[in-house]
Amino acid sequence: MGGGVRAGQEGKPVDYSSGLVFFRPVMRPPSLNSPRLRSSSTRSNLLRTVRLVVVPPPVFRLGCCDISLNFKWYWSTPPKSGLRIISQRNPIATGIFRQKTGFYHETTAGTLGHSHTAMISTLQKTVLLLLSGVVALPLAKPDAPDIRTVNPDLTVPKLSSGPAAPGRRIKQTLPGFEQTKVYHVTYLPTDWEEGKRYPVIIEYAGNHYNGAFGDICTGRPEGSNMGYGISGGRGFIWICLPYLNAAGDDIALTWWGDSKNRTAKPTLDYCLKAVPWICQQYGGDPGQVILCGFSRGAIACNYLGLYDDRMAKLWRTFITYSHYDGIAAWPYHGSDRDSALGRLKRLAKRPQFISHEVTGSRLNLTATKRWLKSTGQTENMTFAETGFRNHNDAWLLRPSAARDQLRRWLKGVLAQKH
Repeated sequence: MGGGVRAGQEGKPVDYSSGLVFFRPVMRPPSLNSPRLRSSSTRSNLLRTVRLVVVPPPVFRLGCCDISLNFKWYWSTPPKSGLRIISQRNPIATGIFRQKTGFYHETTAGTLGHSHTAMISTLQKTVLLLLSGVVALPLAKPDAPDIRTVNPDLTVPKLSSGPAAPGRRIKQTLPGFEQTKVYHVTYLPTDWEEGKRYPVIIEYAGNHYNGAFGDICTGRPEGSNMGYGISGGRGFIWICLPYLNAAGDDIALTWWGDSKNRTAKPTLDYCLKAVPWICQQYGGDPGQVILCGFSRGAIACNYLGLYDDRMAKLWRTFITYSHYDGIAAWPYHGSDRDSALGRLKRLAKRPQFISHEVTGSRLNLTATKRWLKSTGQTENMTFAETGFRNHNDAWLLRPSAARDQLRRWLKGVLAQKH
């Protein structure tokens, strides 16, 4: 839907990318020449037409992120019969959208007559038809292949027990967290030797979800793939950190904190303790720490990684895959663009590699570029599409031009003086 009229500004084109289109009934007599408007019911004085208006960007609910579409029905004036439509919050679902309830309306203090029924039916059909152009946008371009059409050339090692060792991936608990359910996952590269120093990849996972094309994410540290795909299992210490609940005693599978308290403090505290501890224990180079993340983790690269000056100084560079801090409003404090811009300024001139699956979603790579261009903070940023349709970090376990580009980019970044 590329055009329309903003209320009060007739004839002026509207950019619907800035918000959600919905419909406001107005007291404007329609033409009765239309075949659909010739019944006696449509000549009722209860008939209204609709006018397109734009509201600020809504919160959506995708399988991986909390995103939802909010719709409200309004009568411009209550009908004399007492019929009214009660505002409702109704998630929309197509494809990977999760549907919990459908569209519905309620009536009170009156009986539905023929005119009222026709009016509601016509309005519902009109809205549903036009909404199809909003919520049924293609979420993957038809020419984008599935990751399963390419055989993986890497397999993430299974979790094993015992101490960390070259080529082994283990669960670990930081000192002081032994009585909690909190842990992180540590991998030492196959070429690891005691006494040598290695760059460190710190990774954050996506939200727990079951998405389109069979893509899943556990939301737990052990479900991550990016660090292994980037390094190939050699030359980098790879650490997958957890998000903590509000109490700081368990892992949060969705965002951070709890549903009623999205505090990031326990997650930040764990990270601030873990990074220097890992470097000290295993020869990690504090000046060569890379922060990366998928989906929720991509947002976390800036939201957590640049949360304050203490966090921001930990990182040499950043790799985000699918989504970006500030591109949409999420269900936690400080997700607005002004707050995101404040965090982005802490990036200074450090490079970022920003990647995304091939998708027609409004939160795609083009939208990220547009947002960053509007901030003026685009120095040292590299953008790439994965070449696949999947919202799945396992794309990095397969050969691709995007993975080759990412590896070359990271090698060049780490070779630079800073």
